Amino acid sequence: MDIEHDRTVVITETAQPVVVPARAAAVEPVVVAPATQEVREVQTRRTISIPSILAGALSIVLLILGGVMVARAGFDGPLDEPVVQVVGVAGTAIGGLALVACGLAFLIAAFSGDRGAILFVSVLVGVAAAVVAIEPNVANGALGFERGFAVVLALACALVALVAALTPTLRTSTRRLERF
Repeated sequence: MDIEHDRTVVITETAQPVVVPARAAAVEPVVVAPATQEVREVQTRRTISIPSILAGALSIVLLILGGVMVARAGFDGPLDEPVVQVVGVAGTAIGGLALVACGLAFLIAAFSGDRGAILFVSVLVGVAAAVVAIEPNVANGALGFERGFAVVLALACALVALVAALTPTLRTSTRRLERF
């Protein structure tokens, strides 16, 4: 004698197994395995900061210039002698160390992505460069910088400060569903 049973099967996309009761007592409950595909929402965010890009580029230039200047001048004698030339820029080991410090400050500000930090560092380094441009023999000429380089550095810092003050940070966001 065949007995027909009414069953309801529900399949959902959950991680929990679903137990479906049967109507007749002779039939065991049916356990339906969870769906093999999980659905997850993925959100992607992208930030583009022009001040960070400029500050990063300026930091790379300052780090390379200062590093080569320190390497050429060396630490074996007084740090304010000799005056060496690197890509047409004159400086001493102390001047190279100052450029490396400024480059590290710009690099940290660029990686932070904070426009305020970039603005602060660019104003600080720009003022120091303007002081050297006005009086190249500051600290009895220990830095060894020439007026032309200090003017170019002050203008580069002014450009970075202007861009940091005026340009917005561009943020984009996308959402999509992934099945796996």
